[in-house]
Amino acid sequence: MDISSAFDCLARYGALFIFVIIFLEYLNVPGLAAAIVMPAVGIWCAKSGMNLIFAIFISVLGGLTASWILYFLGVFFGDVFMNRYLSKHPKQKEFIDKKVIYIREKGNAGVFIARFIPAVRTLISIPAGLVKLNFISFTAYSVVAITIYNAAFISAGYFMGAGALQLFA
Repeated sequence: MDISSAFDCLARYGALFIFVIIFLEYLNVPGLAAAIVMPAVGIWCAKSGMNLIFAIFISVLGGLTASWILYFLGVFFGDVFMNRYLSKHPKQKEFIDKKVIYIREKGNAGVFIARFIPAVRTLISIPAGLVKLNFISFTAYSVVAITIYNAAFISAGYFMGAGALQLFA
């Protein structure tokens, strides 16, 4: 999907498109990088007049919904998935064990910190579910971290995006 197609979808579907695209990005769907998707949402908000706070709110709902799905995948299927994965990739066992121990030791504070690390931020919900962190606390820490992360990227697009687009036009 190119930028003009994304803007067309944003114009047509607005908040629903924001929710879906951020939801898919938080599920780690290939081709949907936060550094591209979220600033594009901000640019569209600036051009269309959509309220920035509303767009951030919708993006947080999308990210949180995807995080809940991954959390519950970890709760219900985490052990099965890990055993299958590690049987195919035994060299990864030490690395993964360290991450699971980290989440067990740091708990939701570890989830909060991981939400700011690229490639880890979207997948951290799975080990959080695997170690069965308290769901309410997981949600609270996730909401704060997702809000900060999404607000930073969407706001960057909102306030600086038009100038960046002119560079590439």
